[in-house]
Amino acid sequence: MNENWYAIYTKRHYEKKFCESVLALIQDMNFHGETYLPLTIEETQWSDRKKLKSVPLFHNYVFVKHDDNGFDKLKKMPGFCEYVRFSQYPAVIPENQIEMIKNIVGSDRNVSSGSMKLMRGDKVRISKGPMKDYEGTLVENNGSNKVAIEVNNFNQCLLVNVAIENIVKL
Repeated sequence: MNENWYAIYTKRHYEKKFCESVLALIQDMNFHGETYLPLTIEETQWSDRKKLKSVPLFHNYVFVKHDDNGFDKLKKMPGFCEYVRFSQYPAVIPENQIEMIKNIVGSDRNVSSGSMKLMRGDKVRISKGPMKDYEGTLVENNGSNKVAIEVNNFNQCLLVNVAIENIVKL
């Protein structure tokens, strides 16, 4: 059996639950594979104290290694949205890239992620916040991260500043 790593896009805040569900499936012997959820430590400031919490390095993504029989089982699991795809097929993540992520996360708790592939003119969707699920065009990506949201039948657009981690390329 040829097993490959795949990146799975999950529902918002479902990364840990999805990972736990995959681990339970593996323990029940209904699934042969492994899962990996890279975590980092984030410091949050409360009014009276600071708190450290473990958060996914890549929001909404979990890595799962499985063979061709795993696709149908994972698609039925709670929290599953879609496989990351290139063209029409799920993208295979090379083993050495998973090992690289594990090594980096293991050596530095202050690691963070961000999309480097966003370019001016890209069609994007806002993934978090009050404008979640709105789609538009990235107008600037030089720190201001302006997204143009078209207002249909009005011949106008809105320019909105959105944090880079809240923008997903379509």
